[in-house]
Amino acid sequence: MEKRICEACHTATEDTFLTVGEHENICLECATKMANEAKAENRELEITDENGDAWFLCTWCEELFPESELRKEADLGHLCDRCIAAIHSRGERLSLEY
Repeated sequence: MEKRICEACHTATEDTFLTVGEHENICLECATKMANEAKAENRELEITDENGDAWFLCTWCEELFPESELRKEADLGHLCDRCIAAIHSRGERLSLEY
């Protein structure tokens, strides 16, 4: 895979590149940071990959995932499989939407 330059941090990487709001060619690390900043400010931020698929933060671990890898929980919002397993291991119940 060819290395590309992130428009935010100007680092060369082979990571997945995302479009964050109006910014294109953003590496996953910078996109995660931007998404967490928007979350802290209660702002909506649209994040998509090169195929136009939406990406969201996992509510629990605050990492970015494509929407296809997340499940929606009635009270918590988007959760990744790892966090779902962790919540279940604590004996808590989830109301997952499929």
